[in-house]
Amino acid sequence: MSENVKVVVRCRPLNRKENESKCENIVEINEYAISVLNPSARNSQKKMFTFDMESTLDGYNGTIFAYGQTGCGKTHTMQGDGSAKDGYNCGIIPRCFEHIFETISMATNIRYLALKCQAWE
Repeated sequence: MSENVKVVVRCRPLNRKENESKCENIVEINEYAISVLNPSARNSQKKMFTFDMESTLDGYNGTIFAYGQTGCGKTHTMQGDGSAKDGYNCGIIPRCFEHIFETISMATNIRYLALKCQAWE
């Protein structure tokens, strides 16, 4: 089965106001998936959403699009919080670069080329 669109989701942690208000976090995040608990049906199974970046490394174009109302976490999603040394709170941009360069460094049968752009000069 071939897919034309793949979706990646990243969620910001609860902010100070949400923590002070004792809001409940219903989202669990790991490296390759996000699960969401329905707070109205706690006994139901969590919804799982998986994602990947491998298609970009296979030569497909990729686009990152952050959309949402003010304060919903777009900047956090793209950049992260900038304070984590271990990368846990990194955003999509630094994660993508780390993944791409790690993959390139381990490749033995593929040659990757960097194209020079006039805008870089």
